[in-house]
Amino acid sequence: MMLHVTHVDDSVRGRQEPCVYFWGVTHHLSLLMENYITDIQKKIESRSPPLNVIELDIYQLYCVLVNKEWLRARVLQPKLSPLGTIEVFCIDTGETHFTPLCFLRNVDITGNEADHIRKSPPLADKFILADVLKPRLPDPDSQWTIPAMNFLKAHLKDQSWEAVPLSNYAGVQVLRLYDAKNQLFVSRMIEQQLGVPSQTYHKALCMGETLNEQPIPDTTTVFKLLPTLNTSPVTVTEISTVDLAAQESLFVIFSEEPGSFFGKLDKISLKEQDEMATELYYVYSSLPNPPILYCHDKTSRLGHYGVLQSHGDQSYNYHSFRRVIVIREFLDDVKVYFIDYGNSLWISRSKILAPLDCLIHFRQPPHGIHCKLENKISLKISRWKSFILDKWVKVFVGVCVGVCAHQVTFTDNSLDEELDELLETETSPEDNGNDGKYHSLNALNLAYIDIELKIPTGDSSCPSSSTTEQEAEEKQKKKKEKLARKASKKTERVRNRRKYERENRKLKKEQARCSQDQGNVIDN
Repeated sequence: MMLHVTHVDDSVRGRQEPCVYFWGVTHHLSLLMENYITDIQKKIESRSPPLNVIELDIYQLYCVLVNKEWLRARVLQPKLSPLGTIEVFCIDTGETHFTPLCFLRNVDITGNEADHIRKSPPLADKFILADVLKPRLPDPDSQWTIPAMNFLKAHLKDQSWEAVPLSNYAGVQVLRLYDAKNQLFVSRMIEQQLGVPSQTYHKALCMGETLNEQPIPDTTTVFKLLPTLNTSPVTVTEISTVDLAAQESLFVIFSEEPGSFFGKLDKISLKEQDEMATELYYVYSSLPNPPILYCHDKTSRLGHYGVLQSHGDQSYNYHSFRRVIVIREFLDDVKVYFIDYGNSLWISRSKILAPLDCLIHFRQPPHGIHCKLENKISLKISRWKSFILDKWVKVFVGVCVGVCAHQVTFTDNSLDEELDELLETETSPEDNGNDGKYHSLNALNLAYIDIELKIPTGDSSCPSSSTTEQEAEEKQKKKKEKLARKASKKTERVRNRRKYERENRKLKKEQARCSQDQGNVIDN
């Protein structure tokens, strides 16, 4: 197949790898996307850029201006660098750029071209260059040399190659590259001593002589054949678990009750998430009748993993195929849990697709964790969501509680203080007896006082003498003072309880930090 190389991984981590990692796209797909963007370029340029990083969403697609060219991109982190730029990942080239906010545009435009731009999966895939390895040096932290990286950028990047797929390494396709004259690309690197040959190098040289006699099928043929290979359904009851540290950084995307939330792990990159989403999209959208998880024998699939198209019968969309696990069964319906998003859903058994043995990324760990705060939170769900959703939080990870949930505490005291301020204006159901309908404590007490002290007017049964009126007023005054004292004591009890919980959280955080420091000392 013909492959156009768009980017060579020259990051610190990429230079330390024994192999060369690069990104590439097929011609017909890249040209098609380029035409879509060109058709609506004037509309994109007429859009106003985001005014603040608060408006940015890491799961939303944008267009970014790079070297006078508009490219599709995702925001890696919604925060500005010290230079006032934002870090974006170009999904069609594999490159990462730091760009000013004024070069970013939202693609909320009507029309077929804009729909294709929003819904098409990333065009660039990550590959490994076959037949060459990093030179072996005594230093275990050795890297690819600067001359080697410069050679790759000058002679590999922005060029088209005849690519021969070999094996997969850690979920990444290994490719052997030949030029238009059927010359092996890495032979030039090895001749200049910029790399050392691998065990497959000599076999690759011999293969170059027979390429003209055995041409490689074009990209479209390969793409059509891939989904038909190894698409047998498999049973998956276990996947890799998340390796959690004592502290984790999360981006909160979902919450269904006060005190709990689901956060995407910062350690799992958007590239990894996109790779799995792309694989699910390509495989299941190309199958006319994908196998379903529940067969006609009505066998239980409780605890089994599957795939669900989140948009039902609507058109296929990137990220629409998501991993789920069956957590409850009932006649024809089951309840599934989206392990990468944190929400659950009741749905017909016939809608859940079976995992396939050709899927490489399906068994990777969940992309986030479900968290529960140690203390009970008595807030309206609307106020809790306003406080916790769509923000980065750092937490101390505690024990596992229930199914797929971890007990956590915030590492940032400012979050605890903000939460305490919200809690001081709320009262728990045990205090007010309102069946979980939370009200402002002061407003509740004042309303109660007003109702108790209200005196009807114009009623013939009311006392008429001034003495009786004075006695009634005196009784009202005493009753009001009594209720006010009672309300004050209740408010004080709530505040004392919040203060105790706040001090208890701080103590546990200090204990967690001490334990972590002791662990680091032992490791060292």
